[in-house]
Amino acid sequence: MRRLVLAVLVLVLALAAAACDKRSEKADAGAAGTSTTGDPIDPSDGVDDSVGDGALEPSTTVPSFTGEGAEEFCATERAFADQFAAALGGGQPTVSAELYDQVLGLLDDLAVVAPAEIAGDVQVLRDVLGEFRAPLAAAGWDAAQVPVEDQAMLMDQAFVTAVQRIGQYEQQVCLAGLSG
Repeated sequence: MRRLVLAVLVLVLALAAAACDKRSEKADAGAAGTSTTGDPIDPSDGVDDSVGDGALEPSTTVPSFTGEGAEEFCATERAFADQFAAALGGGQPTVSAELYDQVLGLLDDLAVVAPAEIAGDVQVLRDVLGEFRAPLAAAGWDAAQVPVEDQAMLMDQAFVTAVQRIGQYEQQVCLAGLSG
């Protein structure tokens, strides 16, 4: 299956998994009584540390997209998916400046041709991943080394919702053939 979400989600999930691992290690260190650089749950850090309150929980509402204006978006996504698959050669990607910039370039292209139904979602995805590039590069492309406060943007509900909606759009419109 050709999926924009493959490229973006592989990248996002790798980054989010590293963020979760780092948070878990920080919480474990605090629980064990060892010194950390601060309280693992710090209300002033702007990070939502709550569990089970709806944060990062997938939406149970599935939108019904019309597919109007989807042709160019779906074609752009398919072309990128083919390039991405060929570049990977069946392997797992490692986050690098080249891969990250390739995904950002795709998102720039998709933002130009995104149908109104998901244009805002594509822009949210592009903006957040664009903002995350600097802290990730500073951490040597190792997401586990990105400070927790910088990782919070990948946990933001608006970002998670945008990723979900783009995936749902792709399933309903691009893969279901509604785009023409």
